[in-house]
Amino acid sequence: MKNFILLVMLTFSFSVHALSYEQRLQKVIDLEEQCLQERTRLLKGLQQQKINECTNSDSSNKEDCEFYYSDYGWGSASGHGLRSPRFFDQIPICEKAFEAQENIDR
Repeated sequence: MKNFILLVMLTFSFSVHALSYEQRLQKVIDLEEQCLQERTRLLKGLQQQKINECTNSDSSNKEDCEFYYSDYGWGSASGHGLRSPRFFDQIPICEKAFEAQENIDR
């Protein structure tokens, strides 16, 4: 009987821990989605500003400017091993997402 009770207690404690991990994982996923949405909103405005500046110059047409600035601020690999800058990672929701991801196993 003691072994059965011990088995039930261990099973319950593992299931509570697993549920807790799943809840933490879902929180990370939700925060990362909110971060992505906010970064997208901010980057679209910045990209539009760059496109407007580009099209107002004498040497570029709108389609070329839109293509050139379509991924501006996302931070991607560029030629010769360099990276283009990644903007808006320091906004509060993104910092919360990063912190939650770092602490998911705790």
